[in-house]
Amino acid sequence: MEKRNVKRGGEKHLRALLVGPDREVIEEKMLMDTPESGTAGGIQRVRLATTVLRKGIYGLNVTVSGDRYGTQIAWGFGTNCPQYLIETSRGHRDARHEEPLILLSPDRSGDVCFMPREGEFSVGVKGLAAGVETLVMYDGGGKQVGEVQVDEKGGGSGRFSDGVRSVTTPWRLHFPKYEGVVQIDGLTRWAKGDVFSNLSLWTPNAESWFAFRENRWLLTPYSRTVYAESGAGGEVTFQVHN
Repeated sequence: MEKRNVKRGGEKHLRALLVGPDREVIEEKMLMDTPESGTAGGIQRVRLATTVLRKGIYGLNVTVSGDRYGTQIAWGFGTNCPQYLIETSRGHRDARHEEPLILLSPDRSGDVCFMPREGEFSVGVKGLAAGVETLVMYDGGGKQVGEVQVDEKGGGSGRFSDGVRSVTTPWRLHFPKYEGVVQIDGLTRWAKGDVFSNLSLWTPNAESWFAFRENRWLLTPYSRTVYAESGAGGEVTFQVHN
């Protein structure tokens, strides 16, 4: 993982927790602000690792103090895990729930891969890098289904409906320069009737997608510890959601 302060002022410490399928913490690391890292631009890095003994869904929980809405720092990660998704969840606002994606890598191209809602949906972008004129949308079959035209201020919007919808392959919005603020109906903002309301799940790599939404709470609780006297018996109830 790496962290870079975008704005000066205030302490912004990053905490990373690696958890297993039972949600027990495997490893915890901190990236603490220092006099050098506290200025905008300095990069800090840390590595978390584990040996997978049993297949399951592992999690990397990232929180940053002093950055409630995700605008004060840039963070990123690399992994050898072939399948992963990113879920964003900011601090509460007295407003409609939204989780806009903030991309901060203008030196390279990139994608936002996501499962679209049923029917028509809209995409809005702003703060795109200079020189970007269009963003191209591809459906689950890899076919171009439309574009977002970008104005001189680096913003734009588009509406999409027709295209291949697959339960295993996401749609892909391509950025020539990977910078900007992105809003997508059903991904970062929701309406009544959305099947996966308030779940912001996406990935920069279409091949890493897996059916996490459908299986997130397959077994609850994830784990349970019961303290009892030696030799005592008892029972624990788990609920399977299928």
